[in-house]
Order: sequence, then structure tokens, then C-alpha cells
Amino acid sequence: MRRSYVLLLSLAIIFIALSSIPLLSSPKVIYFAKVVKYPLPSIPEPVLRGDLLEVRIDLEDVSELSATIKNPYSSYELSLDKAFYDNRANCFKALFRIPGDVEPTIYDLILKFKSKGKLYEIVEPRSVWVFDEWPKALKLLFCGDTKTPGGVQYFAEFVRTVNLLNPDLLIFDGDLVETPTIKSAWDLFIKWFLRIRVPTYIVIGNHEYSGASADIYKRIMGYTNYSVIIGDFLFIMLDTGPEGWIPMDQLKWAERVLKENFNKGFKAMIFHHPFFGYKVKEERIGILTNISVEDFDKLVDQGLLYKSWYNHLDEARYLFKLILKYDVRMILTAHTHTDINTIVIDTNGRKHYFITTAVVAYDIREKDIRGFRYFLIFSNGSVDERTLCYDGKSITDYPTSIPIDTGEGILPYKLGLIEYYYAPSNDGERYAVSFKAVNELNQTFHDIYVEFILPGDRTFDEYKWIPEKPRCVVRKVNDKLYVRLINITLPALSEVKYTVYAVE
Repeated sequence: MRRSYVLLLSLAIIFIALSSIPLLSSPKVIYFAKVVKYPLPSIPEPVLRGDLLEVRIDLEDVSELSATIKNPYSSYELSLDKAFYDNRANCFKALFRIPGDVEPTIYDLILKFKSKGKLYEIVEPRSVWVFDEWPKALKLLFCGDTKTPGGVQYFAEFVRTVNLLNPDLLIFDGDLVETPTIKSAWDLFIKWFLRIRVPTYIVIGNHEYSGASADIYKRIMGYTNYSVIIGDFLFIMLDTGPEGWIPMDQLKWAERVLKENFNKGFKAMIFHHPFFGYKVKEERIGILTNISVEDFDKLVDQGLLYKSWYNHLDEARYLFKLILKYDVRMILTAHTHTDINTIVIDTNGRKHYFITTAVVAYDIREKDIRGFRYFLIFSNGSVDERTLCYDGKSITDYPTSIPIDTGEGILPYKLGLIEYYYAPSNDGERYAVSFKAVNELNQTFHDIYVEFILPGDRTFDEYKWIPEKPRCVVRKVNDKLYVRLINITLPALSEVKYTVYAVE
């Protein structure tokens, strides 16, 4: 009874906190990848200003094709550079030129075209990621496993946290839904997925399979394995299927990608089932040193691999060889609903970080936390090791993820350890608005996202600030001022408050 009361109280608090977010229209399953195969909200395309954006359409006959990229601040028409049917890729491809004056940020893509007499207008939200130059560092937030509908309250809190922390990108590693054939599961996942403000890459998990088929996932989220290149960063997303292993043909594909991008400074593989298993956690095996491919059998004999690989040791050995041979720096996984970490140092002294994150699912172990990782990675291949775990923790000091709750079964229970809100509302109608964020975590977060929307019939200089005027970027769009605060830090175990008001 006590547990039910705490859960109801937590849900009430979440409802109040979420009331400041504009509601979307009634949720529904959106088949983002039914016609357009790329780019997608689940696989945004990184592109430089002035360069070509590639669009793939699963139709043979396409004409009168146009493209626009748009966000709340601006809209740009793209010029068509080339369009053709690609027999090798088995899809229609179009290359559009990104204007040279586009602001670097994430955009929706709006495509209009005709095929066999039918008119199409398709919107792919948050699918074009424009840069002015390729980054030297990225803030990568990593999580997985929500399994809606059961995990929806945790996924909602996670999305709110992501939007405040403002990473460069988010990778969500599978088990989006409990069962892919249940419409309400996709309804709820998509509802919150579309509220994420940052570029987001989705990886398939075993719960996206119905038997041996991932057809529903493919029509909604797209490819089950793919690669992403962001300058000198290479991310390879792989599919461990319903049973937790990667087939050889997919590994051969990954090897071709690694060969073609041998000189990329930072390489990562992301797949759902972990490579190393629970024994690594139970025995606190934080580092494996002087490891070569020839040591694979020893790892097997010691029982260190995750259980699903033991019936597929040839594939596991090949994967391990690729990681060491091509210097894959990070191997990021989920699935276990608990942290598992180890660092493999190969015979050349290179580090390979095998990180299995905590998740935001409903079904986790007693006293375990729901949470995520927040890495700082660099294009030269290095990783800020202080960001591997929750601040102050070593990789064997479990739990090691950054928590969003106090832990399963721990009373008093609390979901939401970073709370924030705008009051009375942040809708562009109020001449006085306050923002407050309270951080109960023992970790500091830099460059959080704070943006005030104010009536535009006053100039920016007619607004005053408490406690002081912050650094900011101001945009006027129609009749509203969008004021984005710059370099705002949310200290550990502390709070941040700002109030803006118009002077008569």
C-alpha cells in the first residue's frame, strides 16, 4: 500500500512538472520510414553548410521534387543538385545543396514530390543536422530500454532531463517498446520521442522483434544497422536481433565500414546486447590488460562474455577482432537494465571502453537505479574518463550511471532528481517569466538549455533580468522574442534561477 501511494504521488509530481511542456496532438503511430528511408528523426544526417544532403526515397518514379529545412526560428529552401534511381541501393536518391548561410543546428526536413500521379508531402522531424565545421569534441548522452507502455513515466522524465542537459547528440539503444505489434506502445514512445530537442540516433533492441521479424520497426524507425560519420567521428549501429548476437554478414558489413573509415580518429560500436556479462560486474573486473585476439578463448573459458554469445562464439570472436584491429574506442550496450563496465587494454596500449548502461525501463532489479551515461568524446580518439560514470564513481563502483531516480524499491522513492520549470508559463504571452532548475545530483552540468519566449512588441533592451543579465542569443520570430541563455552551469547539489520582466 505504501509503495502504491509513493507511485501515485510520483506520477502526480510528474504531471505537474510536465504541464509546462506544450501538448502534442493525439499520439499516433507515424511510419517515418515507410516512404523516406533517410534521413529520419531516428537517423539524422550530419551535413556541413554548403554541402550536399542525401535523401533516399523507397519509390522508383519520383518527379517535381523539392525540399525545405525548418525549425522554430527559420526556414530554408534547398536547391536540387542531382536526382536518380540507385540500382545498387534499390531506392531513389536526391542530393540537395544546403545554403551557406544556414544556422548550424537541427532541422525538420519537408519533402514534396510526385510519384505515379500521387502527390506526397512528408515531414521528417529533427532529421537534418547542420554544422559550420566538423566538431573536435562531442557531448554524447547514452541510454536505452524503456519498453513502453510500461516504462512511459521513466521515459518522459528522461526526455525532460535530456532537453535540459543539452547534449550534442543522444543515442537510445533499443527496447523502445514492450511488444512491437501493440499500437499503444508505439503511440507512447513516439509521443515522447518527438519531444526530444537534440539529434537522436535509435538502435534496435530485441523487443522490437515480433518473432524473427523487425518489419514494424523498419517502417517506423528505419534501418536496423547503419553507420554515422560526423567529421572524424564514426558510429556503427549494429543489430543483435531477438537472441542477442550479430550475424556474420552484418559483421562483414561493419568491417567494410571500418576499412573505408580507417583514418577516423574516434570509432564506436553501439548494439543492444552486451559483449561482456554479469561476471564482470560481480567480480569488479574493471580492466583487462595486454589483451590480444588470441586471448579471446581465455575470456570465454573464464565465463566473461554475456550468455547470448556462447552459442555464437565464431561471431563473438570476429566482433572482438574487429574492435581490436580497427581500434574501436567505445562499445556501448544496454539490455541488462544494469551497469556493466570494463576497459580492455590491448597489446598496443590502446583502450577499448565496454560500457553497458543503466536504463529507463519499468522492470529493473531491486535497489538498482534508472539512469544514463553522459560522455565527453574527442575526434582524436580520446575519452574524458571522468565522464564514463556518475561523478566521483569508478567504473567498478556500482551503480555507475547518472540516476534519474533514487532506486527501485528504495523509500522514500523519487523520480526526477533534476527538476526545472518556467513560471507562470513560457509561451510568448507573458512579460514576466521565471526559470528555476534544482539539481539533487552530485554532478555539475554545463551549458544547460534555458530559453525564454517573450512578447516581441518590446525590444530586448526593454526587459530586465534577475539576478543579472546573462549572455544570450536573441531571435525575433514573428511576434515573439526567443532568448537562449548561453553557458549556463547547473552546479551539483544546487539550483539556478533567472527572472526576466518588461520595464514599463
